[in-house]
Amino acid sequence: LSGVRYTFGSAFYTQIALHTAILFVVAASGMLLCRPRQGLMAIAFSPGIAGRICRRLLAAGILIPPLTNYLALQGVKAGLYDDDFGVLIRVVSNVVFFTWVALHTSTRLYQAEKMREGAEEERGRVMNALERAVRARDELLSVCSHEMRTPLTSMRLANQLVERQIAKGDPRAFEPEQITRTVKTSSVQINRLMKLIEEMLDFSRITEGRLKITPQPTELKALLENVVAQVTPELNASKCELSFTHPSEVHGLWDQFRIEQVIINLLGNSMKYAKGCRIQLALSETPASALITVKDEGCGVAQENLSRVFEPYVRAESVMHVTGLGLGLYISKQIVEGHGGRIWMESQVGQGTAVHVELPKQPALSLTLPT
Repeated sequence: LSGVRYTFGSAFYTQIALHTAILFVVAASGMLLCRPRQGLMAIAFSPGIAGRICRRLLAAGILIPPLTNYLALQGVKAGLYDDDFGVLIRVVSNVVFFTWVALHTSTRLYQAEKMREGAEEERGRVMNALERAVRARDELLSVCSHEMRTPLTSMRLANQLVERQIAKGDPRAFEPEQITRTVKTSSVQINRLMKLIEEMLDFSRITEGRLKITPQPTELKALLENVVAQVTPELNASKCELSFTHPSEVHGLWDQFRIEQVIINLLGNSMKYAKGCRIQLALSETPASALITVKDEGCGVAQENLSRVFEPYVRAESVMHVTGLGLGLYISKQIVEGHGGRIWMESQVGQGTAVHVELPKQPALSLTLPT
């Protein structure tokens, strides 16, 4: 077939006609292809790594040896070298080709393995994120149900007391003091419920990217004085003494409602964790920004927890009776960063806490918080 003399004596005993060889190849191929789901064909046609290796090696094993033999024999026929050197060329060529096939296949498999590992890591991160989201949801539902039950219970007890007095014909039910006390209790608890609902709504807006910051010309000292007036009843109830230091006036572009919300959150935390202690509210400025500091003499926060205090649902572990959703600092951080500013905490256990808010005087005119 190739037009050269035999190199090995065994060739005289293994001669076969060309059409017979072709028939054997066709018959063998048909027998294998008739059962693609069994035996070697099941491996060759499998979509996994084993199938890919099998297909590449089979193709190389079937195509490369005849090609190298043909090229070597053509060199012998052309008189470029003798038969022995032709055998050497075939051997070396097969070694080189199959080594390249092995290295190429290994490289591709290595890349595929790396991609698979990367996909598994990404899947693990996604699953962890989903698990954290589920835990956060469950924790939020648990905390919300507990926090809402408390004011509702207070209002229910106050109303039940009035109902019993009316049912018994007790004239005290209609006394101004009793009515005032009941209305005041209901008003306080309603305000508490409203604050919880607003925190949940703000958290939802932040996560969905719908909480907008709209700066407008604002005088910050007057804004803080208004906040102090709003929280004075709570300061008296918590027996906290508040001092406010400030320059004459500080002007800039800020969202008044949102900045008030931030300061109320910070003062509220101080009143919760530093009952009966002094609270210092300080305002200062630089040519480009304003700095607000809320400092208390409360229980403080451990250094290892400072990086977590601005995360959702995080509260001080040292004060178990403190109520709330644990969203105040998280929402405050998003609002401050929405103004292009920054917020950070300095604290030591037993030595109080200071929260600093730095706000640029000229932020963008309309901002939407990122998710």
